Amino acid sequence: MVAFFGATFTRGRVIFDFARFSGGTVRFVGARFSGGTVRFVGARFSGGTVRFGGARFSGGTVRFGGARFSGGTVRFGGATFSGGTVRFGGATFSGSTITFDHATFNGSTVPFDHATFSSGAVTFDHATFSGTVFEWGPLPAPAGA
Repeated sequence: MVAFFGATFTRGRVIFDFARFSGGTVRFVGARFSGGTVRFVGARFSGGTVRFGGARFSGGTVRFGGARFSGGTVRFGGATFSGGTVRFGGATFSGSTITFDHATFNGSTVPFDHATFSSGAVTFDHATFSGTVFEWGPLPAPAGA
């Protein structure tokens, strides 16, 4: 297990570009992302669990552009998105479960533009939305359509 419990990412840049998270567990539980930039561009999440439960995203940019989520679970349960941008543009979701259950979205931007979804699930059960911009398109047509 790799753990960033309660870590604080402020100002500056933290780069996880093209990192591979496979099997096992990576935890950003209770982490604070404010100001600055944290990047997971092109990262691969497969077969394990990545948890952002209770994380706080405010005022900065977190990028998952071009990331691939296949198998496994990525959980943002109870996370708070207030201000700033968390970008999933161009990400690929295949056979994995991504949950935003009980998350709070307040005044942030969360783009999923050009993302590809093919099996698996993305859920927002009991999430709260206020003043947040979600960008869903254009999304590619499902295979065989």
